[in-house]
Amino acid sequence: MEKEHMIVQAVYEAKNSNEKADELIRQYIPFIRAEAAKFLGAPCTDSDDAFSISMIAFHEAIITYNRERGAFLSYAALLIRNRLIDEQRKEKRHQ
Repeated sequence: MEKEHMIVQAVYEAKNSNEKADELIRQYIPFIRAEAAKFLGAPCTDSDDAFSISMIAFHEAIITYNRERGAFLSYAALLIRNRLIDEQRKEKRHQ
């Protein structure tokens, strides 16, 4: 429970500081990569588009997070998955 409070505090600090947001994103790269890999069903590397989309979605989660939405990491995982689905649909339309 204490770790969850620390994450929420870090997220609220990152909302007002690009440096803090960058630091939080760097700290959670393994989480971001794991969420992208779950979606892909395969390991995710730094050069995968899914990884880039996931990092952007994580940053969006930082900006839009509100305590009433529940746990931050659950919210971030949902947002990452939704953005990856959106991108997959967009790619299918263009093929």
